[in-house]
Amino acid sequence: MPAFATLASHPIAWIVSYPVNGSEVLVTSGEMVTQGQRIVEIKEEDLALIDISHLVYGWTEPKKQILREQLEGKPELLHHLFGKKVTIPEQGVVTGLDEFMRVQIRTGVFRERTLYSPVSARVGELKPGTMRLHFQAWEFPISGTGMAKVWGNGDFRLLQRINDLHFSQEGQLVFCSRIDRAMVAKAAAVGVKGIVVVGNDMNLNLEGLLPMAFLSSAAFQELEHTIKPQTTYRLLLNIKACRLMVVVQ
Repeated sequence: MPAFATLASHPIAWIVSYPVNGSEVLVTSGEMVTQGQRIVEIKEEDLALIDISHLVYGWTEPKKQILREQLEGKPELLHHLFGKKVTIPEQGVVTGLDEFMRVQIRTGVFRERTLYSPVSARVGELKPGTMRLHFQAWEFPISGTGMAKVWGNGDFRLLQRINDLHFSQEGQLVFCSRIDRAMVAKAAAVGVKGIVVVGNDMNLNLEGLLPMAFLSSAAFQELEHTIKPQTTYRLLLNIKACRLMVVVQ
């Protein structure tokens, strides 16, 4: 039996979110998409936010709610209450207050952006503002702190020295047997997307410089017995879920 067939894969659903208004979905349910394929075009209006929380400090919640209800489309109310402490752009349209007591202003300036599929997958259910991308992956337990979800390519070569890092690893997730601040700094400089430390406890003082997670030596050995040698895989480092996902090819 080939080594890469020793571990069962699992179905994964990756959720893509986008604005309900101003978005054009370019794919259909059931369609197969490739990594990097355009899936949604978005045209959205920039929203300016002006923090007035310091001006309403001490207000009761009912009083704040009255302001929210009365403010929409009436910037003159802000001038009446706060004078020159609040400046509204001439072209802006006040739409209200958010929960953090920030004035929301439509600027009239639109920008366009494109969402690309992070993985080759089958398009699943399409709902207003969301789509699901379905694929198969092997999952390995990791530990780490933070909420990062990072896509990247990786070939599972175990790096041991700072000289093992080079610009050909831009956009990749790399695996290291040891890590220090200099290695993390160089990894960031060459464009590495995230680091998986194998067999050693992470130095917590290095977290935050790049998404980092810890993978046990036993899990890495299982991974090595699962993958095809000298092959680059699509990876998802999901620190929030404590999982490293290796997309089945």
